[in-house]
Amino acid sequence: MSGYLPPSLFQNKSVARNKYVAPTASVSAPTSAGLGDQAAAALGPVIAMLNKRAQPQASTPSQSDLIDQLMQMALKSGGGGMASMAQLQQQARSAAASTYDPQIAAIQNLMAQARTDTRNQQGVVKSTYKDLAGTYAGDVKVTKADAKMMREQEKARASDQTDAIKDSYADSMQMITDQLNQLGIQQAGQDILPQLATDMGQNTMQAANESATQTGAINTREGGDLSYYNSGANVANLAGAEGVQGLSQALQKYLFQQQGEIGSLQTQKANAYQSALQQLQQQAAQQASQAQNDTWDRLLQIAKLKQDSSKTQTADKFGLGFSGASQYLTQQFNESQWGPQEGQRYLGILQGLIANLGSQGRQYNDEQMMNEAVMEANRRGISPSVLQRAMAAYLGKG
Repeated sequence: MSGYLPPSLFQNKSVARNKYVAPTASVSAPTSAGLGDQAAAALGPVIAMLNKRAQPQASTPSQSDLIDQLMQMALKSGGGGMASMAQLQQQARSAAASTYDPQIAAIQNLMAQARTDTRNQQGVVKSTYKDLAGTYAGDVKVTKADAKMMREQEKARASDQTDAIKDSYADSMQMITDQLNQLGIQQAGQDILPQLATDMGQNTMQAANESATQTGAINTREGGDLSYYNSGANVANLAGAEGVQGLSQALQKYLFQQQGEIGSLQTQKANAYQSALQQLQQQAAQQASQAQNDTWDRLLQIAKLKQDSSKTQTADKFGLGFSGASQYLTQQFNESQWGPQEGQRYLGILQGLIANLGSQGRQYNDEQMMNEAVMEANRRGISPSVLQRAMAAYLGKG
């Protein structure tokens, strides 16, 4: 339901507004109480002047109370709903966070995944080169064992060969000795046996030299193999360490770059927060200023209503305003079967209707006002014609 204000309230509205300069709204502390105090302080002298210049001649207490209630409602509503600085800051933070936090979180997730991947890759590198170094270590053990076995085999072969040579010469010398004894020419053995002993010594020495040569070859091959395997194990361990270090360096470089991206986004977020806060402050300041202007206009309208009401109490016939309506209802009900209490009930309903229509600031013409009275009477189950005529008396048409 839109409200009603008499046309006289709007005749000098532009002049009244030109005289008022709204104070600059401060976003840091826009409270409804503060705004109401400012408006009340500004309007107080105006109301006092109007009351002094236009003393009501026939204003009923209920009419004055109603207008005063409208004024208090306007004072209390001024500035209501203005956001505090903490609320504006929270809105600005939320706006900035909604844009930049997902981007920052995405980069942080990538960084966490990079750390995990690097640890996994380092584990693979360590395991691979550790296994390779372990293989070389196993080859060292095998090589040593093989060389030891070959030396023992060569030693056994050389011993067997030496024994075979000695046994062969011993048998030959014994056989020659036996033959010489049988022939009775033992002295001939002095020429033959020493030569055989010399040949045996030479053959035994040759077998020992061959065995030493073979053992030397075994040792040489063992040394070469051990050098290769030991070097390979060291290279594998070094390569593994370098691989792990290389992955760490690559990770640190990547994390540094990504941290730079996060820093840039955080700077942009801070700038976006400041920009959003500034815009919200400007909007809140505009809203506060508009609310003060609206409150001022509403208070001036209500003050004008109070002034006009006091001037309409002495109209002809039933008069104007609530006084005229009261006179009409008194005439209708004082001598009726319902009595004066029914007239007071109708007057209260009319006052409530006028207050309801007037609180919204919308302008109604007389015909619309009277139609509103008919609809209100129908809603309440009372006489539409009586309430309509009471409205007519209020409008000076009785």
